[in-house]
Amino acid sequence: MLSLLKLAPLLGLLACAQGMAATLTAGQVDAKRDTTITVPLTLGLGGDDKIAGFQGDIHFEPKALSLVTISPGPAAVETKKNVSYSTVSRGHVRLILAGLNQNLMHNGIVANIVFRVASQTASGRQAITFEKVTAADANGGPASLSASSGYVNVCPQEEEPHPQLQTGCSCLGARADMIEPPPVGDVLPVALLAFALLLRPHRRLLRRGGHTAYCTER
Repeated sequence: MLSLLKLAPLLGLLACAQGMAATLTAGQVDAKRDTTITVPLTLGLGGDDKIAGFQGDIHFEPKALSLVTISPGPAAVETKKNVSYSTVSRGHVRLILAGLNQNLMHNGIVANIVFRVASQTASGRQAITFEKVTAADANGGPASLSASSGYVNVCPQEEEPHPQLQTGCSCLGARADMIEPPPVGDVLPVALLAFALLLRPHRRLLRRGGHTAYCTER
């Protein structure tokens, strides 16, 4: 009896693992405005899941993201699956991933969605969600598949401006368009400034017109 009690938690974990459904997960990607980025779709199999293909609808904000293309990922190429998609409406795309074979799919990236980030997109996360996701096994029968949303995180265009900079620092790199001369009493000796920068390696020194300033990068 004692041995069975000790084995009960382990048996419970094994039962849960076998009951876990396969999951299709959209990636979480950081991006700058007016750039092209790739969001991967990853298939994660659990237990005895056997998936030979799937289809589903993808939703996103069309004012922030525009679809460029969708291509098969390495896990789809390995099993000779192809990607087909069509635009249902703005921000709504239907995706089918299947092949003229009975090959079962593996864990990994099954598709790559390429988006263009609009130049006027607000900073923050732009959700990528799923709807009506269904899957099939090698014989065309139904297979269990759930979906997990992802997002494109649009980086802030500028940080809070440095007191001596008329423009801020971009989220992916420091810049200074104009630097105003600092008050005489606030001028820091070069040696002391260099020492301070060594203590804070995430700050970048900016020089323009004989004056010095620095701003924090992300």
